[in-house]
Amino acid sequence: MCREMKTANIPVGIGEYLGMKMAATFDSFSRKFTLALKGNLSHTIEVVKPFAQEAELAEKLDRLAELK
Repeated sequence: MCREMKTANIPVGIGEYLGMKMAATFDSFSRKFTLALKGNLSHTIEVVKPFAQEAELAEKLDRLAELK
């Protein structure tokens, strides 16, 4: 699990895909990540594959939190 998820259950905007806004959320109860795509319709999927750069992301997010 990603250590940066100090703000569990809160969607974080991560960009756009084909004109749809993407937001990632970590569900602290089920301990799963989900990705939501929102355009004219809304779609949600579970992120079941491990994130290859999870350790690096956690390190960078910890550093970012220190700088705030």
